[in-house]
Amino acid sequence: MNPFFKKLLTAVLLFLCIGVNLKAQVLLNEVCSSNVTGIQNSNGDYDDWIEIYNPNGSAIDLAGYGLSDDPVFPYKFIFPSYSLGSGKRLVIFAADVNNTSIANHYEMAVNASSTWKYKAGSAALDTNWRNLSFNDASWSSGTGGIGNGDGDDGTTIPATVSVMMRKSFTIPDTSQILKGIFMMDYDDGFVAYLNGVEIARANISSSGRPTWNTLANSAHEATVYAGGVRDSFLLIRHS
Repeated sequence: MNPFFKKLLTAVLLFLCIGVNLKAQVLLNEVCSSNVTGIQNSNGDYDDWIEIYNPNGSAIDLAGYGLSDDPVFPYKFIFPSYSLGSGKRLVIFAADVNNTSIANHYEMAVNASSTWKYKAGSAALDTNWRNLSFNDASWSSGTGGIGNGDGDDGTTIPATVSVMMRKSFTIPDTSQILKGIFMMDYDDGFVAYLNGVEIARANISSSGRPTWNTLANSAHEATVYAGGVRDSFLLIRHS
């Protein structure tokens, strides 16, 4: 048996046993015993994770609930006070550390399948396209993903070396953001920018801004259409 799975299985059983004496019950809804490239935790690591779920008609305060991978020490990790709403879920990373900083909810600022502005790469492309102030009114619009030849694209375009995609969104109060996760499914490489600042790249030379005709380092197939998971990149807000 995979040692990671054994560790998490113990945690699952102990968690359920601890919950028996409590007034309200929470469920272990999902377990990932081999998180390799799926979801990063707040430290940027790919720890295995457990999702808990509140099936009750009212919120539950998790203060005093325990989780452990050691049957001799059943309350190895104690939950801080946190209200898990009715029908809500919470992902717990098996990071072997006590971290009581909890984001009270997550929001998806950009959805891959929504409408994007896009333009095929060419020598005439204005390299300022990455900047917030760029006017993309003349660009085409289409739903993501945008590509050619895979049969799984929201918008199909003629074969091209590269395609540039832009999406505008507004966050009223950025001070409320603790951390963010950028997730990407790609073929064959990409570089992502936020307000002109690079936030992630994969399978493209690691130096500078690529030109419109820069090729990926090697072939890389998208994975979600075949049941795979997206790559994720942890974004940390700096004060």
